[in-house]
Amino acid sequence: MQHHIMDAEILPLLRADVSSLDLDPLTIISMNSEMQLLDTEAQTRAKEIAKIQSVLQRLQQEYENTVADLRRKQSLLSPIRRLPSDMLLHIFSLAADDIELCLSSPPFIFRSVCYTWRVLVLSSPTLWSKVNITIPKLSWDTSKAYNMRTHTPLHTTFCLSGNCPLNMSIKDSGITHETLVSMTECIAPTSDRWKSLRLHVQNSAGILRLSNISGRLPLLESLDFTFYNPPPRKHFDEALSRLFCSVPLLRTVRISGGVFCELSLPLHQLTSIHLDLEHQQSGTSLFYDCISRGKKLHSLTFYTRPYNPPDMQPLSEPLSEITRPNIRRISLKYDIPQSLKYCTFPQMEQLTLFTGFEERESAPIISAYELAVVSECLKRSTNRLR
Repeated sequence: MQHHIMDAEILPLLRADVSSLDLDPLTIISMNSEMQLLDTEAQTRAKEIAKIQSVLQRLQQEYENTVADLRRKQSLLSPIRRLPSDMLLHIFSLAADDIELCLSSPPFIFRSVCYTWRVLVLSSPTLWSKVNITIPKLSWDTSKAYNMRTHTPLHTTFCLSGNCPLNMSIKDSGITHETLVSMTECIAPTSDRWKSLRLHVQNSAGILRLSNISGRLPLLESLDFTFYNPPPRKHFDEALSRLFCSVPLLRTVRISGGVFCELSLPLHQLTSIHLDLEHQQSGTSLFYDCISRGKKLHSLTFYTRPYNPPDMQPLSEPLSEITRPNIRRISLKYDIPQSLKYCTFPQMEQLTLFTGFEERESAPIISAYELAVVSECLKRSTNRLR
């Protein structure tokens, strides 16, 4: 091995006030010889390093192949392979719950694991009954990319679900030409199979494209509809009013936004209503309307942001008294409806007030009239209230 020049040997030469031209010939010859030897040694070491790296790469590849083979063998004896099909299908369903429709997510990826899983997944329509569609805010997809990202998995899901009732979830941040076409040609035609619908939209165009589902919702039992700031357009309001006018099995409704009055919901058949509205228009009582028409109601959650100040005045004209023995739970988030004093709930078990102020971490401002309204309601509902 070549002797390496130490700092102590080379520093005097660097610090001397001489150039390489001032060195004597013997010193120059000696340094050239040392540099040649060092260069030869460097090349030798480089070859040795390359050889070792090649061996390491080969060993790394052999290690990865061995581990992969080991895992494949272990998977044959994996406990999950011993599970009965119904339990395995339940696990698949939990994994696919609330997952956005995508070819790289459950249940699509289960088809590529093994033959058993593929057969089970492809022969289980209920696994494909949850359809979660999310529409992006910006349209940067080409038509080909859109087909791969949305249209293809959507078409596959509808085919593999067979005739199974569907739990639909449609959420959009914006509407593109491709999504409008999908809503009209691909999504809306399946409405006769919708068992539940979660529709959260920000654009009226999507509502208009779904308008042809009116009268074609024979299986719909649950509706969760969110839409804020509807445009003041007559044709939109008409489409909205027809959307859910004929839903014979509808029992549970959750409405968020400012469109409850525009929806012609069959309140007489509903058992649970959850309203989270932007405001309650002056001179109206949506709460009283829900109670009077909701003859089968068991639960009513009523959240509004009223125009009137907290120290509200009594209604100018008294309302007819209503008794609803079916109602068990009532929840009021911000305000106390004045019409509550005219309602009797003999079987009410739970009354929750001012839950919205817990979110704001502030105490509610309760007027004397509101206290009187609640007191009058409680007097009428002498039961096991908690």
